[in-house]
Amino acid sequence: MEPFEFNDEMKRYFRADRGAGSIVTEKDEARKSQITITRFENEVISSYFKDIPKGSKTSLEEQGVSVEVTFRLYPTGENITLVLLHPKPKRTELRIYMKAGVFKPSAGLIWFVFLRDGEIWIGALDEYSFSEISGGKNKTASQDTLIFHLLEINHRLPAGPLQRIS
Repeated sequence: MEPFEFNDEMKRYFRADRGAGSIVTEKDEARKSQITITRFENEVISSYFKDIPKGSKTSLEEQGVSVEVTFRLYPTGENITLVLLHPKPKRTELRIYMKAGVFKPSAGLIWFVFLRDGEIWIGALDEYSFSEISGGKNKTASQDTLIFHLLEINHRLPAGPLQRIS
């Protein structure tokens, strides 16, 4: 799934003014516990947080610069803090650092950020759930994934008729 902006169905479902998201990748995001913010997500985040610090977390903290920001966590609304910064001072790359037990979606989930009533929210859902919310826009991919898993399960079953397990 490509990075996306919220469509009208997503905005209605989340009661959001605007939003964006993308899939959590295994390579960088899940392994390194960081999300590199794409164009659409960057637009949402940068419209809310002004003057996002530039530099490494360590060097910024040594200078007394706060690198943590607060999000509302979807669906509970709980306030959580995550590190948000431009890791390279001379580049525009923007990153969120995830925290286990706070916000750390696994690879393959869709993470998203949205604005609602002047607050910024962050969350993650599986592709099928997100497809249902988005009005089936990504349903084909979800159905293909489900079919793949069913075929994979079927391949592992022993040959012959299925027997009832008591």
